[in-house]
Amino acid sequence: MGAIKAREQLSPWVEYELETDQLDPPVLRVRLRPIDPFAMADVMHVDGGVRVGQALLEVAVNAVAEWDLTENGKPIPMVEATKLATLRPIMAESVKGRDTIVRTGDVEEHIPTLLAIAIFEDGRDKKLFLKN
Repeated sequence: MGAIKAREQLSPWVEYELETDQLDPPVLRVRLRPIDPFAMADVMHVDGGVRVGQALLEVAVNAVAEWDLTENGKPIPMVEATKLATLRPIMAESVKGRDTIVRTGDVEEHIPTLLAIAIFEDGRDKKLFLKN
């Protein structure tokens, strides 16, 4: 008989050190919701047109369940109506120490991973959500 492994609904706190001057200090701490394969399908257009950047952005923003952002020393409440406006400016920032390696023949290139992509990758990591 198959037994289902217990899963957390949210990840533990995950830190992203960014190459940006939009946060001081340049570290975003969030708790994520898991991202399953249906998440991308949910944000695709009915007419079949796919805007991958927009879809990735929406999925990454939706995955953020909690944050520790402040403005003038006061916590910024996470309100769905303003969540995209708050996160959008930093989603295209590079995450320090997290590169994607692209190989073309003998040439290896390190491309910085953007925050939206890092959140997407982490949200898809099932191990992040398993209870110990």
